[in-house]
Parts: sequence; structure tokens; C-alpha cells
Amino acid sequence: MEELVYQQAVRRKIKVPSAKIAARVRQARSQYALEEQFREAVLEAAGSERRWREQIRRALMVELLWNQQVMAP
Repeated sequence: MEELVYQQAVRRKIKVPSAKIAARVRQARSQYALEEQFREAVLEAAGSERRWREQIRRALMVELLWNQQVMAP
């Protein structure tokens, strides 16, 4: 289901501001006491920080579209 919503977000040219991605990264990073713990978690989750950031961008695209379509009055 999420993949279909993502594809719709791409078709609608939903863009995620880099500030939103950075905020999500800061939020995730703040959950770890040590930078090394954070990096290990990122590598385990996505294999690289670049792929992890891409996952965040995709998730935010889905979230933005969802909010526009479902949550809007």
C-alpha cells in the first residue's frame, strides 16, 4: 500500500523540503547517546546513510500526500 501511495506522490510531484528531512534525521539522531550507536543503527536499517535518507524522503512524501488527500478538510 505504501508503495502505491509513494508512486502517486511521485506522479503528483510531491517535494519534500530538505529542512524536513534534516529535522527527521536530527530527531532520529537524538535517540542515541553516542554517534557510533546512531551510525550502527542506520547501517543496520538501510545499509548506508544515503539509502536511509532516501527512505526518510520517501516516507515523508507519503506522509505529505496522505495529509493532503485524507486529512485535508
